[in-house]
Amino acid sequence: MTHNETMVTFANQSYHSAIFPNGTLLRLEHTTKLNQFYGKIDQKWELIYKATRDGFSANAFHSHCGNKGPTMTIIQSSNNYIFGGYTSVSWTSSQKYQNDSAAFLFTLTNP
Repeated sequence: MTHNETMVTFANQSYHSAIFPNGTLLRLEHTTKLNQFYGKIDQKWELIYKATRDGFSANAFHSHCGNKGPTMTIIQSSNNYIFGGYTSVSWTSSQKYQNDSAAFLFTLTNP
């Protein structure tokens, strides 16, 4: 990932008023679609990592996203593609594969 790209990760939460708070990548139709993919249309998410705010290193990512439970990671490329993935398994630095039958990838914007 370059500094021209943006990555944000949201953790599954229930106490925020906005669906995806403090995120600048998503329009309303994106947030609705993501929760449809997730299977719970009223799910609320908490912004736990933003590369432009928290740093682009793997260490920065894991210090903010490690052991947080289910997460939705959203990336905007330097070409303005918006895509990402969901996992119900917590991120770890264990370097071991973890199976997640609920995981999925998505694309929202393909200019």
